[in-house]
Amino acid sequence: MPKYNCANYLGESIRSVFSQSYRDLELIIVDGASEDNIDEVIDEYKGDMRLIYLKMSKCSIAEARNAGIKLARGELIAFLDGDDLFLKDKLSKQVKFFEQNKHFDICYTDSIYFNSDTGKEAFCTYYHFSGDIFCFIKRNNFIHPSTVMARKKIFKENLFDEKIPPHEDWELFLRLAYKGVRFAYMKEPLSKIRIRERSITKNVPIMNYARRVVGLMAKEYWRNFKKERSLTSIKGLKAIARYLKFRIYIFVTGFPGKDCFNRPLARDIVCTKEDKKNAEK
Repeated sequence: MPKYNCANYLGESIRSVFSQSYRDLELIIVDGASEDNIDEVIDEYKGDMRLIYLKMSKCSIAEARNAGIKLARGELIAFLDGDDLFLKDKLSKQVKFFEQNKHFDICYTDSIYFNSDTGKEAFCTYYHFSGDIFCFIKRNNFIHPSTVMARKKIFKENLFDEKIPPHEDWELFLRLAYKGVRFAYMKEPLSKIRIRERSITKNVPIMNYARRVVGLMAKEYWRNFKKERSLTSIKGLKAIARYLKFRIYIFVTGFPGKDCFNRPLARDIVCTKEDKKNAEK
């Protein structure tokens, strides 16, 4: 759980973890030099031996996530932003999935977006994909990190890029998908994503800049992938087969032009009118 200046919501997020039906867990909170009363909130839970608290000098969310990954002792790692929530059976259902599906390395779920000020909620409206998702995630990021569980082994050579501002999650998922890591989508909302005024996602200039940065990286990954196609090697032939699968799926489904791939975002649905005015500015 990376956390920066959201102590007002942290207690609720911690309780959503410690009230999980799956009990064999550790909660690693990494704080990037918050200026609020996080220590007071942490003190309420310091008696629970499952809590690990790391206080860092000011750092990016990517650095905080990586620090937590390196501390983690389990074989599976789940992510939860410091103001989001897990529903009660989130971890148990994903752990069971991994026990039954050895060929998947990342599992992500549906989610509910909510505005804690207004009480308004909306189901995630993104179209989701399973299996080899590289062709699809290069267009945009339809995976929220607070829904993700992954095998720890994939992070041995693939950590979050600490040079990237927000959208570091998109870049990592994109990079993993490019390498052929298989993603599984569970069509069930198991996390709640909080929409709030002072979230980094409300900083439109920063978010747009980060999106451009990762968007350019996506184009580069795709160019490199197409260069791998060849009739003279096993790797090249596999790249051709993979490319053809993508092209067939695109033809059959009408991706990305069809309406099902371009729905209004749940984030926008639960925003207040004031939120939208600030975003437009």
